[in-house]
Amino acid sequence: SSDLIDVTFTSWSVGSTYSYQRATPPAANVPPTVAITSPTNGASFTVPAIVPIIATASDSDGSVTNVSFFDGGTFLGRTNNTPYTVTASLAVGGHTLTAVATDNLGLSTMSSVVNVTVSAANVPPTVAITSPTNGASFTAPANVPITATANDSDGSVTNVSFFDGVTLLGRTNNTPYTV
Repeated sequence: SSDLIDVTFTSWSVGSTYSYQRATPPAANVPPTVAITSPTNGASFTVPAIVPIIATASDSDGSVTNVSFFDGGTFLGRTNNTPYTVTASLAVGGHTLTAVATDNLGLSTMSSVVNVTVSAANVPPTVAITSPTNGASFTAPANVPITATANDSDGSVTNVSFFDGVTLLGRTNNTPYTV
């Protein structure tokens, strides 16, 4: 059985003093296992991205002494308490998150990489009526073309809606934006 060991006593004396030599080598230390459970691979965040990173870790022949967290080569933190968690403030861009578990005999294992992306916050578009000018006057019945310019610094304008108070006058997705 693999639970038995072979021991040779090299000396024995009265009073419980003895020495021995172990003939059966001790079992090899098995490294711990570790996996990031949150966030999931491919997750996306918007700044400010304050992200809790959670891992599970275990050791079949001992105990996990700590789990360290990394963003690429950047150390994010370490804990020896379950649940194994650190909170990181992630900047805009791609991030490769890993966790490293260390066991009570010094072996370490790195988790699989979890890739996440952080995007800048969406900036709303700008819009301005260019015609008619503010304060312009018309004689009734007036058919007044209304023209606007619209821009989006981090995307594109999909449409412009024109209102008289809360009454919708029209909508267009073509430039020049006119109703």
